[in-house]
Amino acid sequence: MAESDAQKGAEVRRELTQAHRKSLYQAARFLNLDTRCRIGQRVPCEIYVQDREEGAVDKKIGKQVVDLRWEPLLADGPTNARFAVVDYDGDTGILQPPAHWNEEAFAFQVADGREITEETTPHQFRQVNAWATAQRVLEYYEDPRQLGRPIPWGFEGNRLMIVPQAGFQNNAYYDRNSKSLQLYYFGDPEKPRYACLSHDIVAHETGHAVLDGIRPYFLENSSWETAAFHEFVGDLTAILLAFRNNDVRSYLEEKFGTHLELADFLAGVAGEFGKYVENRKFLRSALNSVSFADAQQERSAHFGSQVLSGAMFEILVGVACQYLSPERQAERKKPATPAGALWWAANRMGGLALQPLDLLPPVDVGTSALNADPARTDVWAQAPPSAIASHHMTTDAAIEAFDLFNLSSFSIQTMAPQRPIYVPILARIPIIGPMFQFSRSPKVTRHESLILANTVILPRSVELQRFYSEDTVSPLAAQAREASDAPK
Repeated sequence: MAESDAQKGAEVRRELTQAHRKSLYQAARFLNLDTRCRIGQRVPCEIYVQDREEGAVDKKIGKQVVDLRWEPLLADGPTNARFAVVDYDGDTGILQPPAHWNEEAFAFQVADGREITEETTPHQFRQVNAWATAQRVLEYYEDPRQLGRPIPWGFEGNRLMIVPQAGFQNNAYYDRNSKSLQLYYFGDPEKPRYACLSHDIVAHETGHAVLDGIRPYFLENSSWETAAFHEFVGDLTAILLAFRNNDVRSYLEEKFGTHLELADFLAGVAGEFGKYVENRKFLRSALNSVSFADAQQERSAHFGSQVLSGAMFEILVGVACQYLSPERQAERKKPATPAGALWWAANRMGGLALQPLDLLPPVDVGTSALNADPARTDVWAQAPPSAIASHHMTTDAAIEAFDLFNLSSFSIQTMAPQRPIYVPILARIPIIGPMFQFSRSPKVTRHESLILANTVILPRSVELQRFYSEDTVSPLAAQAREASDAPK
C-alpha cells in the first residue's frame, strides 16, 4: 500500500477493538486484499522474494514488503497458529532473542522497540524472513484456487517449528520427527550464506512439509520415484510461489520478453546455494532435458525430480505462450503482456499441478508404461484381459464459480483386442481355414468421473464466535440476539 493508505489503515485499526478484529478475522477470506490491509487483517513484513544473489543484480527482485494473514494468536518468535520460530544454533549452543510482535505498532520489532532490518538486527530479520516465506507457502496451498482447505501437518500438533540458523552445514531439510524445518548456513565460515534467506530453499522445504501432511506415507522409503516426486513438489512450490510476485514477473518480461522458454532465472532453484556449494548457476533447474530413462539410470531422488519439473515447466511456458498467441491477442482490446501471461499461466498451473495432490494414492507414486501387445499368430489363444492395445486420456479444464467450488471431469478410454469368431472344425483346415475365421473389433471401455472439489462452506459469524471466546460477543452476534429478543 502507499504511505497514505498505510496511515488510513492505521487509523482504522486504532478504532477497532480486539473483539471486532476477531470477528472480522472470521470473514477475512471473503474480503479483497486492500480491505483486509485497511482493517488490520494483513501483516506487512520485509523479506527476500528471491535469493540474495538475484536481488543483488536487480533490487526489484530483492527485498520487498509482503502482506501476510493476521491471526489473533500472533506472537513473538514469530509464532502463529501454524508456525513457531526457535532460533537455536546447534553448533554454538546460542539461543537468539526472538522477534517481538508489537500489536500497537502492528509490526515485528526488536524487544526494545527498534525496527527490524537486516543490517542492524540480522538475527531477527532472518527469523521473520523464514517465517514469512513459510507462511506464504501455506497460504498459497490453502487458497481456494489450489486446495481450498486447511492443511494438517504430517505429525501430531498444529505448529511446525522453524530453526532459521540450525548450524554450519551445506544442508536444509524438513524433519517430521522433530516437527521442524532445519535451515543451516553454508559457504565461507567467516562470511556465511544463510538458507533461511533463500526464498527457494524455505519454500521448497515447506513444500515437503505440506505434502507430508497430505500424504504422510510418501516419506517412507518405498521407491526412489516417490522420493523424486517429493523433491518435485518442493521445487514446483518454489517456482509457482515466485510467480505470485508482480515485480518478479515484470523482471522476467524485461529480461526475456516473449521468449519465456529461455528464462533460466524463472526455472532455476536455489541459485545462491548452487553457486557456493555446487559451483553451478542453480542447484537444480526445471529448464532441462532429463528423460525418465536418464533418471532410471541415476535412480536419485533429486536428479529424478527434474523429469517432472521439466515437464511442468514446458507446460507452464506453453500455456503462457498460447496466451500471447496472435489469435488470442486479436480477440483482446488491449494486447496482453508477458508478465500478464505468466500470471494467467501460473494460476492455471496451480490448479493443474496442485489440486490433484488430493487425489494421489495413499502410499506410493510411480511410473508405468502401457504398451500394445505384439502381433499374435496363434488365433486360438485368448488375449490376456489386461492387455491394452491403445489408450487415450483426456482431462477437462477446471470450472471455477466464485471460488466456491471447482468442477472437473476425468475420462479414460481403453481398447483391448478380442478373440476372433471362428467356425468349429472348418477353421482348422489348412489353407482354407482362415476363410472361416472372423475378426472382431477391439473392446472399447470408457471410464468417466466427475469430481466436485474444494467446496467452501460460508461461515456464520455467530457459530465461529465460540472458537475465540465465550464471553466476547461479535457485532453480528449481538445484532442477531437483539433481533431475536425484540417483541414480535
